[in-house]
Amino acid sequence: MRLNYDVSELDAERKALQEGIVTAYVTDTESRLKQITITLKEYQKKYDGLTERFNGAKARLEEVGRAITERQAKREKIGRFVSRLEQMDGPFTAFREDDWYSLVDLLV
Repeated sequence: MRLNYDVSELDAERKALQEGIVTAYVTDTESRLKQITITLKEYQKKYDGLTERFNGAKARLEEVGRAITERQAKREKIGRFVSRLEQMDGPFTAFREDDWYSLVDLLV
């Protein structure tokens, strides 16, 4: 009976298996990292688009708010002017200084 204590073939097989496992693991990891990178790029693109839309909507909201405030102020000025006219006794025959300022305020 001859005993074979030579492990060189087994070592070669073990090395091939280890390399195969490592190669498969590295390949799988690289593939996953590429997918994550693509996913992050897609996310960033969507996020940038949403940020742009938000900033546009915010700017428009501020613009609309200013327009509302301006119109309300004008309405108030007109209301004060009309109120002053209604408080006058008799027809409007001559401008007083206050009347003139009220009219200018209304027009401006």
